Amino acid sequence: MKQGKILSTIDNMSEWVARVAAYGYVAITLIQLMEACLRYVFISPTLWAWDVNGQLFVALAILGGGYVLLRDGHVRVDVLYSRFGRRKKAIVDLFGLLMTTIVLALMSYELVDMAWSSWRIRERGYSLFAPPMYPLKTVFLFGVFLLLLQAIVCTYRTLRSLRDQPADEKGAA
Repeated sequence: MKQGKILSTIDNMSEWVARVAAYGYVAITLIQLMEACLRYVFISPTLWAWDVNGQLFVALAILGGGYVLLRDGHVRVDVLYSRFGRRKKAIVDLFGLLMTTIVLALMSYELVDMAWSSWRIRERGYSLFAPPMYPLKTVFLFGVFLLLLQAIVCTYRTLRSLRDQPADEKGAA
């Protein structure tokens, strides 16, 4: 039962982070609306709106990754996949999840150093506004790590479903 609790905790974390992050899209919309009004109505554009929206968008995209994986919303080539039986689909999913997990583990390892270095030097962007980059790199690390955890959970569940499934009616996997 402890195992199930860990899996559901990671699922709940992915769900909660995505729900909270979704409010960031409201912020992006409001910032763009404000920028458009300031630029075209008052002829007084901001220096910061483009940078802030870019950082928000990157953060929201990576923070939603675990949720997308949880809900099986990722992109796949459905031309062949839709013709497979459940067992073959699970094998294809397992291969993709294993590759994803490896890549995310390597990324997490590298991102720890990248985020730490960014904090250490108080890295800033290269635009005129020059926003701090270290918070974004930390959020990116957190998002990749959460996506890695969700990939591990999905890999475990796929392995378990393969173990519990009989071979497809049209033949073995």
